[in-house]
Amino acid sequence: MKLLWNIIIILFLSGLILSCNKNDKITLPDFYMTSKINNQDWEANPHKVWCSTTEEENGIFSITIECETSDTINDGGRYQFTFSVRNPNLLGKHFYNNTGSLFNEGNGAIGIIHGWLNNYTEDFFRSYSINGYFEITEHTDEYTKGMFEFDAPLVINNDTISVINIREGKFCANEY
Repeated sequence: MKLLWNIIIILFLSGLILSCNKNDKITLPDFYMTSKINNQDWEANPHKVWCSTTEEENGIFSITIECETSDTINDGGRYQFTFSVRNPNLLGKHFYNNTGSLFNEGNGAIGIIHGWLNNYTEDFFRSYSINGYFEITEHTDEYTKGMFEFDAPLVINNDTISVINIREGKFCANEY
């Protein structure tokens, strides 16, 4: 009986040791940012989509999500996005209302589209969201996922040329 009990203990410990040796990798999702800009498909370089999240002393979260240059789309433009949210509730839909100051000190959200209209050659612009939303659907220590949609006036040399429509935006950004 003692031999049987020792065998059971050895088998149990062997199984425990083997299970500890497993290399349980956490599989991260693919990083991406896509949208439609004035009804044209746009996609960021997936290796250049990142976010940074901090929690301030007053319990407000601050998150910034950015992407670097994408390929030129059919209109000849090269576009990039920056999003910022300051809110005590990180998850959820954050609506833009940038009719007054661009970014409310306490709680707020802003979407920025910037780039070049002629593939880096001229007409750099930076346009701020005037309506729409930025939604964070999932947030971990490794990544943040969500959706976005907004309109931004295209202003070059203090002249409003048109309004840029950003629709069907979605992202999964690498947390830095």
